[in-house]
Amino acid sequence: VCVLKVNKRKYKLGEVPDIEVEIINKTDSSLLMVGSLDGSSLGFRLPISKLLVRHQFFGFIDFLKFGCANVNELREQDFKRVESNKSFNPYERSNTHDFFPPHNLDGMNFLLPGIYTLKYRYSTKTSEDVLFSDILQIDSSLIAWYLEEGEEENYYKINRENELLDSLWRLVPKIELESNPITIEYGL
Repeated sequence: VCVLKVNKRKYKLGEVPDIEVEIINKTDSSLLMVGSLDGSSLGFRLPISKLLVRHQFFGFIDFLKFGCANVNELREQDFKRVESNKSFNPYERSNTHDFFPPHNLDGMNFLLPGIYTLKYRYSTKTSEDVLFSDILQIDSSLIAWYLEEGEEENYYKINRENELLDSLWRLVPKIELESNPITIEYGL
């Protein structure tokens, strides 16, 4: 279950809404989840973690900030165990998890007076089940280079890390969630 909450309903133009996303594990067992990663809110990588912002008259609002085209690597600490009937915040920022906020939760998206509807989407499904070792696979010519350069230890380290990430990703449920819609108002 996915729940979107907002701490207040009325804002001044340009003010960033104070939202909270909660994904609740309604199963009988613990789950392994992944929070919003660098590029998740743009749909560049799984999980897809999007905040949808819609103005009552102008439709979807999504001003993009310019940034780097690269994304951070997936790490073991990006996976979080969520116990049965406990919740998970895909935007959590803590000592152990440093997930990325939505790219469009920015004052630039809230410069028009009126009613905005916010909704959150989370997905770990893809049309192709691509594993990280497939994406980062080192071809045979690179293996030879690693060995020639005396970097065989790095080669084996990278392969072990990719295998670990693959095994963790296989444990993440393949789900698509959509939150409740929330309406907020911006006045002059």
